[in-house]
Amino acid sequence: MTTFRGSSQNAARRRKRSLGLVFSTVSSLLALGGPSSALAAEKQVAIFEPKVEGGSLGEIERQALDKALAEAVKEMGYSPISKRDLDDVLQGEKAGKCESAECQVRVARLLDAGYVLRYKISLSSDVIETPAKSVPAKKEKEKEKEPEKEKTKGKGKGKEAKESKDAKEALEAQAQVQAQAQVQAPPVPTGPVANWKFQASLFNVTLAATAESAQNQPSECPQCSSAQAAQNIAELAKKLLIADKSQARGTIELTTTPGEVSVILDGVELVQKTPEGQPLVIKTFTGKHTLKLRKTDYWLEDQKVSVSDGGPTSLKLQLKPGEPPKEVVYVPTEVVQRPAWRIGLGIVGIAVGAALVGYGGLVASVDGQAVLQDGKEDFTRVYDTKTKGIAFIVPGAAFLIGGVVLLALPGEKKKTSDGKSLASAIQNVSVGTVGSGTGLVVQGRF
Repeated sequence: MTTFRGSSQNAARRRKRSLGLVFSTVSSLLALGGPSSALAAEKQVAIFEPKVEGGSLGEIERQALDKALAEAVKEMGYSPISKRDLDDVLQGEKAGKCESAECQVRVARLLDAGYVLRYKISLSSDVIETPAKSVPAKKEKEKEKEPEKEKTKGKGKGKEAKESKDAKEALEAQAQVQAQAQVQAPPVPTGPVANWKFQASLFNVTLAATAESAQNQPSECPQCSSAQAAQNIAELAKKLLIADKSQARGTIELTTTPGEVSVILDGVELVQKTPEGQPLVIKTFTGKHTLKLRKTDYWLEDQKVSVSDGGPTSLKLQLKPGEPPKEVVYVPTEVVQRPAWRIGLGIVGIAVGAALVGYGGLVASVDGQAVLQDGKEDFTRVYDTKTKGIAFIVPGAAFLIGGVVLLALPGEKKKTSDGKSLASAIQNVSVGTVGSGTGLVVQGRF
């Protein structure tokens, strides 16, 4: 009998087909795994330590807040970054407390997190709880008294003694089983309550923006314990995550000349730069945004952009060569306020002078008139008050003029850091040659 086998060429073809099938399967799995891993990264939330004002928090309170926030994030289908991973990155970056938004966004990107949850706490008083003591197991005292009860029983015969011994052992075994099965009550916090105020924001790292309804959202928990406050901040975190997802999205198609321009959206620098000759697609929330463009030896004013969900917002911007124009600083002509003693003496001088001048004028006005005697004029005698009137008018006028001068004199000029007066410093101020243009030059004392 003759057996026919396939040639080596057919076997090679079958091996190639098998290898091709395996390669295709692996490629498909990798392609499916890529988006899922990216989606998992976007779902991660970095929760930073809160800023506490008005009071102090103990370690128990902080743990309660961390646990409640982590459970709330998981309940919404997200994954919180572990505190250990967050601390490791902060130590590696030497970022300290990392309270600024720029620091937190940078750390979140290093952790491949899609969100940054930051919040602030205001307390009406210190809230520092102490661990509660364990509740003792029941019937411990009964176990201690059990041997005494057995001793008090009368001694019977040998059979009765054996039965009582067996009963005693059975009772002790039953008590041990009950003691082991008994679940102790959990510790109860013994710390004080306080008025809690929260303010939280959820920054979307992927979109480099914060939804309006997820920014600086407040919440209050009056006269709450740490457990109640933790539940309050957990509910607030859920609202922020819902607000982020419910906020409409839009896109900006930004083309710049030249390319390779750094883009700062709402104060946060994007990872990507504008490609040469092609638009950079920026996904963000709908609404108004501020764009800043930065490139060495080029400049452009900040741009206000309105994004809608109806379609992409196209921008074609050309940066200007050179340095941005410098701000012109105008130095005001400020003087020191007049001393209080000068103002007081001026007012008194004016008042006294006016009184003396008025009285002197009244006295001088009757000079040369007949003297009154019992209500009748005696023309044989006349008043001679000219000299007396002048004696009042002259010093009165001096007081009046002196008071006006004291109030009219300006205060002393301020001194600059180099010891020059403001007047001399103002002489050096000029407005001209701003940027590449030429303007008006102003010099002089003011």
